[in-house]
Amino acid sequence: MAMQRAINQNDEDCYIWLAEKNDGNTYFCPHCRTRVTLKKGPIRIHHFAHESTANCLFKAVGESVEHANMKENFFKYLQKYCPDLKVEMEKVLIPGRRADMVIEENNQTFVVEFQASKIETSELIARTKDYNESEIPVLWVFHIGRVKLDDLKNNQTQRISNELVYLNNADSLYVLNDKGYIQKCSLIKKVNRKETFYINFYSAKRIFKFNKVIINPPNKEILYLCQLEKDSIQSGKFYYYGYLFKTKKNSSPNYYSVKLDLERSIKNGNLYIYDNTDYVIEGEGVAKLK
Repeated sequence: MAMQRAINQNDEDCYIWLAEKNDGNTYFCPHCRTRVTLKKGPIRIHHFAHESTANCLFKAVGESVEHANMKENFFKYLQKYCPDLKVEMEKVLIPGRRADMVIEENNQTFVVEFQASKIETSELIARTKDYNESEIPVLWVFHIGRVKLDDLKNNQTQRISNELVYLNNADSLYVLNDKGYIQKCSLIKKVNRKETFYINFYSAKRIFKFNKVIINPPNKEILYLCQLEKDSIQSGKFYYYGYLFKTKKNSSPNYYSVKLDLERSIKNGNLYIYDNTDYVIEGEGVAKLK
């Protein structure tokens, strides 16, 4: 991927969309610490470029416009709605892997991997496993174009590639539109049509946040991120799940089925929640931390 983050002479993070030529900064690669040059021309993706003689693992890695925009849009979205959240881009947490985004909260580190082009399912699993072995959760987020749509519209039918079907089967398919909104996506196979699915999204636009409740101002719905524990059927996949809850009114149509699924998981003893509070639905305690 092209480099959108550099550090300056004061060891401060500098993002490509804020950096300008002759702004008084000298830029360096945060990984190899060699000098990089700001590239903001009219044709290529804006990025920081290594010198030709630099020896860096992340030198000259290509990136699509869609992938670069996904990182920037979601970064800005979290800055706007979650200003207290620590968010970093293009950070190395384990050798040989540069995470698209790293989010830290309540002493828990999460990785977000954005995907705008096709990726082999085996590569998706390998990256996830590498992070999970270091006890780092990974959330995969796909560009809206990967489901061949340009907006978060329900009841569309499209041919869907294997890696998206794989995540859908793990109940962990998330899609990002060009405004920075993340929506959980559900695929329902069309009868007698190979690789063709009905595409559905949860009806409410809402802010996605790790580790605790985030309330979306327009509809007062909330989303949790949690993980099935090692004794669960899905645990080998190491994927993470978002659940919608009703807070005041205008409940999502998925609310009751989601609540039932959550209660079933709690009853089976295989739910772990990254938070220091209880689940509460309309004043009712639904789940407690183990």
